[in-house]
Amino acid sequence: MTKSNIIDPRTGQPFEKEVFATVQTDEAKISGLHQRYDNHPSSGLTPYKLAQIMTNAEQHQLTEQAELAADMEEKDGHLFAELQKRKLALTTVQWQIKPPRNATQAETTAAEWLAERLDHLDMAEVVMDMADAILKGYSAQTIEWSLVEGDQIPVSLDWVPQSWFMTAQSDKNKLQLIGDDGQGQDLWPGGWVLHHHKSKSGYLGRAGLVRTLAWPYLFKNYSLRDLAEFLEIYGLPLRLGKYPAGATDAEKSKLLQAVVEIGHNAAGIIPDSMALEFQEAAKGQADPFLALMTWAERTTSKAILGGTLTSGTDGGGAYALGEVHNEVRYDIRDADLRQIANTLTRDLLWPMVAFNLPGIPNFYRCPRFEFTTEEAEDIKHLSEALPGLQQLGMRISRTWLHKQTQIPEPEDDDDVLQPAIQSQQQAELTRQDHQGCQCDGCRTVALTEQPQPVTPADQISDQLQSEADPLQTDLIEQLRSLVENAESFEAMQQGLMHLANQDMSKMADLMAQAMVLAELQGRYDVFDEAITGV
Repeated sequence: MTKSNIIDPRTGQPFEKEVFATVQTDEAKISGLHQRYDNHPSSGLTPYKLAQIMTNAEQHQLTEQAELAADMEEKDGHLFAELQKRKLALTTVQWQIKPPRNATQAETTAAEWLAERLDHLDMAEVVMDMADAILKGYSAQTIEWSLVEGDQIPVSLDWVPQSWFMTAQSDKNKLQLIGDDGQGQDLWPGGWVLHHHKSKSGYLGRAGLVRTLAWPYLFKNYSLRDLAEFLEIYGLPLRLGKYPAGATDAEKSKLLQAVVEIGHNAAGIIPDSMALEFQEAAKGQADPFLALMTWAERTTSKAILGGTLTSGTDGGGAYALGEVHNEVRYDIRDADLRQIANTLTRDLLWPMVAFNLPGIPNFYRCPRFEFTTEEAEDIKHLSEALPGLQQLGMRISRTWLHKQTQIPEPEDDDDVLQPAIQSQQQAELTRQDHQGCQCDGCRTVALTEQPQPVTPADQISDQLQSEADPLQTDLIEQLRSLVENAESFEAMQQGLMHLANQDMSKMADLMAQAMVLAELQGRYDVFDEAITGV
């Protein structure tokens, strides 16, 4: 088989170029797997048989354990529902392709190319199949590659039953396909998305939840069987047949048959000489059976979702405690997504990059598959709290705010949403400052203030202020330089005396004009008040 010179980070082996031509499950050496049927080991399951299945899984034979897990998911409605909650929660989370830290232009371009090429795949279905590993410990999907517009890209990912695999004799964490000769066949690098899901620490055969859930599943089924027998015995009244003296054996046999059948058919015939009576049903308690079934379901919910108050197995519970259980469920979801994202980066993104983009030097510079697990903050709550925090002097990053609200940054100034009202006036306010300051916080305060009518006095005052600003700025800069460069108190004192002696006539003229203006404005206000009476 032809090998490339690109190394698969999962196996440490070169990628197989054969993966471009076919998928490994169609190879002749393992073609018998397609004719194989499950043995359904859950039928007649006993504690001894279950222990033997688990022991075989630890000794490289994973088939029965995988088949048992599939049976459990099909037969136990509660287990299926809890698993579906956990799986479906993964399929609704948004994902993205992120370039590595300090990315080069080639790495950024690679991330954009990967996101574009994955658009045609139903990633929700891919994630759903990968989540099958939560119960069984591992999940495998073959990758069908195709040459599209000059690029080798995956066009289909197909789930493969876990019962087709075993672990290598030399490595309990290395998964192999079972060949027609019963021996393990190494998986082709670049041909698989192989997800190992660690529900707990341990090697591959012991990592799945099936080993935790199998025991409550077994005991629940024992209790369910006993409950059915209990209801058959104690749920129906005793039917008692009476026959006359001298009845023959044949007559007695027919009477017994009628007594047995009338319990199910609710109809029958007997001679007038015989009698049929219904006695009170035998007394008994079904509670012990129901208690054991409830324990099994609660244990199942705890193992899968981390609690019971997000399922229907509890009759009640505090709302606050339910919220805590729900937060635990989010923690589990995020952990599941992190494992799945790592697998997709390694088994899907890296081969795509390696086969098509020579500018990425190694796997560690490959763009990463990431899920957006952070929940958006309450925008209303933030909009009410932030102005007060700004007035207290807190410096708030706009980038942080965009991230918290999950509102993307605008691409340019034309992309910024404007208020529907008073757009022209708003633009004017935006150019204004607040008490001489034009930082973002003060501009926000200026935007919240109501516009005041502009008077002639305001215009003259603004003109004086604009003329005085350069003089004030120059004086402040001289003082700053003097304080920073002074080597002693005496030197700074001499510098201040020197500044006091410089020509300040222009500033004095401006101050005089301002005082005259203030006096005139005062006279005008008194006159206006006398005229209007306000």
